[in-house]
Amino acid sequence: MPSIISNTVDTHLIESGKMQLECLELAGRTLDRYITADNSRPSFLEITGIAALRTPTCSGLNAGDYRNLAAILKHPNLSQLKILNKVPLPPEIMEHFAHMQCHCLMGVFPEISRVWLAIDSNIYVWAFEHGSDVAYFDGLGETIVSVGLVKPKTGVFQSFVKYLLVLTTTVEIVVLGVTFSSSKNDTSSEFQEIHLVPEPVFVLPTDGVSMMCVKSNAKGRIFMGGKDGCLYEITYQAQLGWFGKHCKKVNHSTSALSFLVPSFLNAALYDEDAIIKIEIDNSRHILYTLSEKGCIEVFDLGADGESLSKVVRLSQGKIVSSAMDIVKTLEANNFKPVVAISAVDESESEHLNLVAVTQTGARLYFSTGSGDASQGASQRPQYLTLLHVRLPPGFTPNASVLKPKQVHSAVYENGSLVMVCSAGGGGEAETLWCLSRAIPGGVAFSEAHTVLALDGPAWALTALPPKHDANLSPALLSKKEAWCVSRWAVVTGAGAALVAAGAAPDLLRALLRDCGGPDAAPVRDFFQMQTAEQACASALRLACEEPPAEVALREWAARALLLYGSQPQLHQLPQHPQHSQHSHLYYQPSHPSQPSHVPSSLGSPKFSPRQMSTPMTLRGAQGQIHQGKLNQSYQGQMNQSFPGSPNQSLMPQSPFHQNVMSPTPFNQSSFMSSPQQRDPSFPIQVEYSAKHNGLYIYIGRILAPIWNLKCVTKSSTPDNKEFMCSKVTGEDCAYIAQKLQRVCAFMQRTLAPPHSDEHASLHALKLFIMMAIEMLSLWKVLCEHQFHVIAASLPPDQQSALQAASFRELLVGGQEVACLLLSSLVAGYLRDNASVDGISQKLRQLCPTLYRQEDATCSKANELLMFAKQQKNPAEKEEMLQHALKLCKDVAPIVNLPLVCSKLISAGFYSGIVELCVACANKLDPQDKALHYYRSDQPSQDREGHILYFKRMEIYREVGNALERLYERSSETSGSEYSPRRPMSPSVSDAMLTLSPADANYQGRKLVWECLSCNDELLHIAVYEWLVSKNLGAELLSLGAAPPPSLRSFLA
Repeated sequence: MPSIISNTVDTHLIESGKMQLECLELAGRTLDRYITADNSRPSFLEITGIAALRTPTCSGLNAGDYRNLAAILKHPNLSQLKILNKVPLPPEIMEHFAHMQCHCLMGVFPEISRVWLAIDSNIYVWAFEHGSDVAYFDGLGETIVSVGLVKPKTGVFQSFVKYLLVLTTTVEIVVLGVTFSSSKNDTSSEFQEIHLVPEPVFVLPTDGVSMMCVKSNAKGRIFMGGKDGCLYEITYQAQLGWFGKHCKKVNHSTSALSFLVPSFLNAALYDEDAIIKIEIDNSRHILYTLSEKGCIEVFDLGADGESLSKVVRLSQGKIVSSAMDIVKTLEANNFKPVVAISAVDESESEHLNLVAVTQTGARLYFSTGSGDASQGASQRPQYLTLLHVRLPPGFTPNASVLKPKQVHSAVYENGSLVMVCSAGGGGEAETLWCLSRAIPGGVAFSEAHTVLALDGPAWALTALPPKHDANLSPALLSKKEAWCVSRWAVVTGAGAALVAAGAAPDLLRALLRDCGGPDAAPVRDFFQMQTAEQACASALRLACEEPPAEVALREWAARALLLYGSQPQLHQLPQHPQHSQHSHLYYQPSHPSQPSHVPSSLGSPKFSPRQMSTPMTLRGAQGQIHQGKLNQSYQGQMNQSFPGSPNQSLMPQSPFHQNVMSPTPFNQSSFMSSPQQRDPSFPIQVEYSAKHNGLYIYIGRILAPIWNLKCVTKSSTPDNKEFMCSKVTGEDCAYIAQKLQRVCAFMQRTLAPPHSDEHASLHALKLFIMMAIEMLSLWKVLCEHQFHVIAASLPPDQQSALQAASFRELLVGGQEVACLLLSSLVAGYLRDNASVDGISQKLRQLCPTLYRQEDATCSKANELLMFAKQQKNPAEKEEMLQHALKLCKDVAPIVNLPLVCSKLISAGFYSGIVELCVACANKLDPQDKALHYYRSDQPSQDREGHILYFKRMEIYREVGNALERLYERSSETSGSEYSPRRPMSPSVSDAMLTLSPADANYQGRKLVWECLSCNDELLHIAVYEWLVSKNLGAELLSLGAAPPPSLRSFLA
């Protein structure tokens, strides 16, 4: 539905709008550099020296490889590891320990935040965060050997079965259903009350082979490690198979005909080496097994995760030999046996696949070749080769730290290693070691090490998933947070402990609290150790995201930012900005011949971040203004009647966009204009402070998950009809907008000297943040109003451009497409005959720049005009028309005059056309400069009068159009149908078909008299010219003895 808001531009706002758009683009380009720098941190191959040396390397032997944060910052109480919570074993479970006969196992189900305990043939499950909600199963007759939790395949079980609990004994494998019911008191968690279905879903025999471990992948496949060293899988389905079975056990380590050989012969032929650990890389679909004797085996699950094939098996001897080839100065005992393996997600490293930890705490980093760039991105695993050996603390010369001893549990995740060490039979308590790159140290492989004492032997150590808002979509969670806090659950005989390794903001929080403010030396040392701009970003996060109750901490963080972040940073201009860690400190002028180094240019082939994005006007090479296609065609008609009229439109308009609900076609140019002309040989070097850079770093990390993400994606209905849906949810938009609002509130304080380059850059950033908040708030509203319906109402070329756009392009230069979507949203309300008051008020609150007060007023006027056309009561219809006319006059001349006048003609409200045109003319030319231009015989040097004259004539053209319609209808024979000598829109033809020729003649004469009764001489002139063009000059003589003074001057 076209808008009734004008798409005309006021020249005095063009420069203002251009400056604001330049600010948005400047902030966008700077954020590009910071986000690129964050995503371009040194890879594992670079920090370990493998990339430079082209050969496997080792580390841990140099003094700088491990750092003690407490010693560096001279703060002995500082520890990276922190116990978040300790929960003892539930009392009802402690009673059962007294009845234990022979066997006990403990573990953690991180997916559902539960701890499990198997005592003989019984299993107990409870929540480790509060120690309640105990569930148990005692239906087994044999001792439990291994336990596993599986997210089942979709479509196999009823929807209320959320998980499967796999229990194995020496005799059978039992699969139970796991369900959850919400608690009446607390509904904050997805999994409230757990229930184990007592009737098993599947029961399979073990055939004499005990299953030592159970693991599932993201596809719901169930794998088990046998005591015979074979990898087994439970395959299951909803329908009966060929042999009438829902499930079966498959041995993947033997040939297809192995079932013909009795199991006792298999045991005699093969050396038994039980599989004690299975790890799965769900990002690459690779499975790894660790045997009791330290052998590692690799299986390829296929590109889709649905198949399985064996790749390679490395014996402990081969692993030790490879390690000795790399570290020639140490004994073999340091590299055996391997006690733990951890798969490395593809998001962490393209080349690294597996980390193995030995009993001495040494880390062995392996690659399978799946990330070999020369073989293509989709290369499947081919081998298992040792890339790097990382020795634990204590191997450096004159080391003051003792080496870890008797490591028996270890977990590597997200660059951090946590391992449990025992003293070896001396009765001493076990310790928890954490080795992590808490403070990035450039290209060096330097880690902080922390040791934490445990209150008893550790039965299980498990990594926990990062905590996120429960309502966030996978699109937002797929991007790993820069300040991600790693969490683990450690289960001992006393209970479960939740342990976290804090990121840089957590360390700064601890320092500020312990030191009572930012003035202490440890806080200053923290800013020096981490680099000032990174520390400023950490301080900014604390100042903006700490709970409101932490007033003192928020203020301390803000003071630290201003205290240690105000010194300008001196850097050399980088040769390659996309690879330099300081590239964000410089404003690089753009040039059309220079390629863009910004990754968002990949999002759409036509969009270049080095080009000015403007939804207002498109400027050609000479700087002239090119209006939208609809306005061009309309002005073309005007120019045919008025030779020499300029192809320009000068009505006032918002500096951010042409108009809300613009009828101008939107295509890829909605995000761009011609490149800015700057001298590429003169790069401008600007010195910014650390707090300036920290602000950009922090905003970049907030927006990084969506920055290069496509705005929409295509989906299909069951009947294969395609539609567009948003890539993110409304909750995602609200989450990011809320973070930006906190930063915007923080930036209200003075952060830079006025009129400085830094002040200008921060002003651009603040303007960008405000616009981003409005954009995301609008996108949230669109998601709440059937986004696919709103997007489908756009013309095809506009839909294509929206599909090609990323959120970076939307936030920086997408104001016009936002206006188009706003148009579709409001039009949907009007199509449904719904009032626009509620949605207009909401849009005014959430995005006042994109949806101005004039836009809300015009939307209401549009609603009234539509309802008036349907109104049968003449009095109520007149009231609606008068109200709509008043609203349009209030916002004149920011009104789409042709569209509004066509609606007024459709409603038969001809006098309203005159009133609206006169109001538009008066507001456009309050000093009557156009009339002075006319009376002065149109001098060529009066450029302003020339433009205003023809602009007012363009307005009066609408009165001429109304007279034209009435004249054509009055010319028809009485009772005949309307014969369109010229095409008429459906909205106009409705009124004309109900108007008799006599009535049309009367209305036409009345309209002429109303025009001549107005105190607007140029309107009179326009009416006189129309009468003469229709050979109705005699009508001028019927004006009587007292004609308007304008007639005398016209005839003269």
